[in-house]
Amino acid sequence: MRFPRWVAAALIGVTILAAGGTGFAAFTTSAFVNGSASAGTLGPLTWGDSPVSSWSASNDVCSASVGTTDSSGDTLILSATNLAPGDYCGFADTLYNAGSLPAAATESITSASGGLCSQVQFGDVFFSPSVTIGAGGQTGAQSKTLPADSAIIWEGTIALSSSASNAFEDSSCSFQATLTGTAGS
Repeated sequence: MRFPRWVAAALIGVTILAAGGTGFAAFTTSAFVNGSASAGTLGPLTWGDSPVSSWSASNDVCSASVGTTDSSGDTLILSATNLAPGDYCGFADTLYNAGSLPAAATESITSASGGLCSQVQFGDVFFSPSVTIGAGGQTGAQSKTLPADSAIIWEGTIALSSSASNAFEDSSCSFQATLTGTAGS
C-alpha cells in the first residue's frame, strides 16, 4: 500500500519534532514567600508589692495593700478612714503590664455603695480631675498607654468633700474602679 505524499511528509515532520524538540529553549527562575504569624499577649495587669499612702491630717487613717480578685496581684486595696470634711488620703503604686503588647488602659467606677459616696471624691491618673463617686458608672477622662513588659507609676486620692455635713458622720462608701487594657483595633 502506498501512502499519499502529504501523509509521508507529515510523518517525517512529526519524527523530526519528536527527535529535536520544538525548536526553542527558555531559562526559568523562581521566588518564594514563606509566612508565619503569632499573637502577642496582653497583660496581665498587676500592682507592685509595696504601695504607699499619705494623709492630709494626723487623724486620717490611710492604708494600701495588694490583693487578688481574678489573678494574683491584680487588686489595689485602698482604705481612707476617720476623715473629716476636706481631708484626703493619697496613694501610689506601680502598675505593671506583663504582656508583650502595649495596653491602652482606661478606668471606670464599676460599683459603689453607701450614703457617703455622694461626698467622696476619687482621683488618679485616669480620673483627672477627680470625680464624686456617687452611684458609680463614671469613666475616667484620661487614657494611658502601658508599655509592653513595663510599668507606670499610679497615683490617686480619696477625699471627703469639704461641704460634707453632720448628716454624713459615721457613714461609709465602698467603690470599685476597674482598669481595662486593650490592644488592637
